Amino acid sequence: MLTILAPAAAYAGAVFALGFVLGTIRVLFAAPAIGEQWAAAIEVPLMLWVSWGVCRRAMHCFSVPPTLRARTALGLIAFALLQAAELALGIGLLAQSLRTVAAELLTFPKAIGLAAQVLFAAFPALQIWRAHS
Repeated sequence: MLTILAPAAAYAGAVFALGFVLGTIRVLFAAPAIGEQWAAAIEVPLMLWVSWGVCRRAMHCFSVPPTLRARTALGLIAFALLQAAELALGIGLLAQSLRTVAAELLTFPKAIGLAAQVLFAAFPALQIWRAHS
């Protein structure tokens, strides 16, 4: 368990940091100019592309075994850490209630973001298949 905690934290932390930067750009500049849905539609593929690369780097740097069990556990832990960071951001920095944060997940841009985060969680396991094909 401890052998996957560090790479999961590194993976989630790097992706969260990038998401914070891109999310700030999306909210302050892109969404007012082109709308929230279009801004999210542009941001999500970029986040997924970078997440894939960050995941590959974390798997390599931490020598995570290419087993489905280890990679699935790592992806789930990284997903939980990412969700905790997003929740902390919403409640702590943006002063939103838990109800508001949860309700926002029903909006199109947030639902797309959540779907992307599910893919983020699957990337460690998917990279086993990619490496063997």
